[in-house]
Amino acid sequence: MSAHVDNDREVDACNTLVPEAIGRAERTERESPLRARDAWRDVALWEQRLAALLPADDEEGRVARRGAVTARIKAGDRAGAEAMLARYAGEVGAHGEDIAYMRATLDADDARLAVTLPYLARRGLIGAMRSYAARRARGGFAFSAPR
Repeated sequence: MSAHVDNDREVDACNTLVPEAIGRAERTERESPLRARDAWRDVALWEQRLAALLPADDEEGRVARRGAVTARIKAGDRAGAEAMLARYAGEVGAHGEDIAYMRATLDADDARLAVTLPYLARRGLIGAMRSYAARRARGGFAFSAPR
């Protein structure tokens, strides 16, 4: 079987799985907001896979890239969303309007946090809070043994 046929089959499979994953994430968000991040992480992984299969100038590829970044944000993975945006912005055929959309999505997340955490926002500490959360998620605050 040719690589093109395999690629088409994988694209078709992803196009089936992405809407299912989005539906699951939206239901989970209504039922258990704490578990929703894992569901959105699944959406991001499927969208990323689809984006990897399609060129940046293909309409489906463009939608998949925007969806991957948006899902990463909803999963609480700001660093992952920023890394994907940087990677997608550097791709041959990337559309400026898609990059602007993804940046606007990141900015909207900042605005949401500013409303939720006004004290930190007024002091310009949202970035520091994100860094702290990322280090904590990676286990960067382990206590050393007493000497």
